[in-house]
Amino acid sequence: MEGKYQSTVRFALVRSQRALLRAALRPLVRWSPLNDACDGYTIVIGCRSDLIPLLRANLITLQRQDQMGLHRIILVIDAPVAVVPRLATTLRSEFRSLPLDFVFYSTWQHRFARWINWAWVYSWMSWSLGIASSQTRHVILHDLDAMLIRNDILRERFEAITTRGHQFIGERYYHGNGVDRNDHLASTYELVLDATFLRSRFQPIDLFNHVTRVGGRSIDYDTLLWVQTQAGESSVLPIDADDMMHPSQMICQYTELVERGIQPERQPNLPMIPYFYSVGGDTSALTELTQMMAESADGSVAFFGRRLDLSVLSLDHALWLRDQSYRLERAVCNSIRPIVSEYFQALLRLAERNDERRRAAA
Repeated sequence: MEGKYQSTVRFALVRSQRALLRAALRPLVRWSPLNDACDGYTIVIGCRSDLIPLLRANLITLQRQDQMGLHRIILVIDAPVAVVPRLATTLRSEFRSLPLDFVFYSTWQHRFARWINWAWVYSWMSWSLGIASSQTRHVILHDLDAMLIRNDILRERFEAITTRGHQFIGERYYHGNGVDRNDHLASTYELVLDATFLRSRFQPIDLFNHVTRVGGRSIDYDTLLWVQTQAGESSVLPIDADDMMHPSQMICQYTELVERGIQPERQPNLPMIPYFYSVGGDTSALTELTQMMAESADGSVAFFGRRLDLSVLSLDHALWLRDQSYRLERAVCNSIRPIVSEYFQALLRLAERNDERRRAAA
């Protein structure tokens, strides 16, 4: 009984805290119904202002996509325009074949998001601002660290939502935080949605995370999940692992390390960031980390102003990171660049040393 009581108290506390946060967030983003939608679809990408080379890599893969039906690409930058004053002009010049639009956080949105400093607040605000700015009925939420390899993925998703007539089509059904796959709620991962439907029935705050109980389950609905329980139809259109490179939790691991100094609790995907930077044209981080990994005695390296402990990296995971990168490398660069090969050789050697130490200690 005591355990059940404590669980009930914790649930009530989290729910009341979330209610206060929702009340504070409510006025930060507004939209109106989309009555005269344009043809085609819009891509929305939420962007960290300190990861612009990663954004460049993403846009390089988008250039390779079949653009049939594409109306605009809205880049939502998590900072005021004064923080990156020339970004829009520079990227439009670099990517002339892409119909880029930009939405920047206001000063107040930026300050509040940094004060809360929670990934769910950033994702909700960026997705909502992008949907609010869209002029098309259909919107695809495209992750900053999702690198597309097969060149018809986005057109396929747009065609699926127009033919199925559903309001939400995800890559998979969400599982976690009390939500079961059998609930058939589409995750935001490469989600295509009906913005006309969404903006006519809900306000942006409705997209934010909801804490509630359903059938005895305590549920913390992630972004855009709760609205799917209220109206509309959801389905999935999976993307084959060979068709897209998307290292899970990489941005979250980066945020935890750079902003809080917290090391990854699971196998780190952070070594992918210098590689992605190199795809975007900035090879400095790749070169520096290659040298540091070769010289590191304990697996610790300097990483974006912090120390990153790579001693937990296993050889199996390092091989997976290399193979994933090589697939993208061949698709974008037609071959494996020497600088990339040297980087992953250094990563594999470090991982081999880690495994040897663990075997010796066993």
